[in-house]
This record gives sequence, C-alpha cells and structure tokens, in this order.
Amino acid sequence: MIDNGKEKGNYISATEQLDIMLIRIEDEQALAVKRVRPDGTFLWKVPRGTYLLTRLRWWEFRGWFPMRPQIAFQVGTDAEAYYLGTLRIDAEIERSALSVKIKRFTIAVADEYGQDVQILTRQIPGFQGGIKKALMVHDARIPVVTESEVKQSTFINILRSLGFGLMTVY
Repeated sequence: MIDNGKEKGNYISATEQLDIMLIRIEDEQALAVKRVRPDGTFLWKVPRGTYLLTRLRWWEFRGWFPMRPQIAFQVGTDAEAYYLGTLRIDAEIERSALSVKIKRFTIAVADEYGQDVQILTRQIPGFQGGIKKALMVHDARIPVVTESEVKQSTFINILRSLGFGLMTVY
C-alpha cells in the first residue's frame, strides 16, 4: 500500500491494520475477513471456487475506511496452491485530528511470482505441492458492491468475459 506517496512498511500495529473481505460467487456467501500479515502478505486456505475481493479496509485509530477494489480470482482444481499476485494500492488519504478519509485510490495487480513463491516456501517449509500462477484480475467491469449485494447472476457473464469459468458447487 502506498499511502500519500509513501509505501507502508508495517500493515498491523496498535494503531493501523488492513483486512480483506472475500465473497465466493458460487454460493454468494462471505467467506472471510482476513488480516494481512505485518509485512503485507497473506496466505489463506479457501474452498475451490471463484471469488470477489469486495472490500479492502484500512483501520487507523481515527476510524475505518473501506475501498471497493473490483478484484476477482479463481481457485481451480488443477493445483494445491495458487499464486494470486501482488495487489498494489495507491491511496490519497486525508487526515485530521478526529478522522481519516480516503480521497482516491488506484488498484493494480503485479506478477512477482519468483520473489513471492520464495516467501511461501519459507512460511510453509513442508509444503510439497505445486503452486500455480492464477493472478487476480482488476477490471472496471466488475461492479463495486457490498457483501450483501453480491448475487451470482450479476457476475456470471462479467466474470466469463474476463476468462473465468464458474465452478459447480456440490
């Protein structure tokens, strides 16, 4: 995260944190609000399926502010682990003594597979499975929605046009 031109070095402290909300499209359910690690990385075990990252939420002692990032990704059936990429958030934030307000933000997904796979192997030294690259997709056609507004029918055609094949949930 780039905060007013300065890259964050610590994503969890007594006064700040970043968390992420996922929705699995196949069953329209909120899966998790997960905090990233202090270095900004995250590693999750999630059921196979197609996901929307519906909210990034930054907290400071003055309050929360959400960002709706228009991000989707897919966890398929052909690997044990998936590399999603590096999510870059460039935010302009206005702060006062009593509040924090996001003025604007941009989102980008970077492919840093070589560097990031090394982080994964350090974090899970016994992992022997394959790691497939399946980068998150950021696209303006993905509607900006809250968790309660996610309906599979709204996203099927959009995600298919982005190359996602929706899976059957059993």
